[in-house]
Amino acid sequence: MRQWLKGADHLSFDVWVESIPFDETRQYVQNVLSYSVIYGQKLNSPQPLVDWHERYFDDQ
Repeated sequence: MRQWLKGADHLSFDVWVESIPFDETRQYVQNVLSYSVIYGQKLNSPQPLVDWHERYFDDQ
């Protein structure tokens, strides 16, 4: 997992999600991100998808 994360820092966010090596984990991440946007809109609090990725990899 650590090796995968190290190699993923140069990927765009959508490619990074698709590169998750475990099917169930990849589907879970896709669902969480999708519902984050949906509920953000319902609550008038839009959730940007890119911020998490940029914060995570900028701290590495």
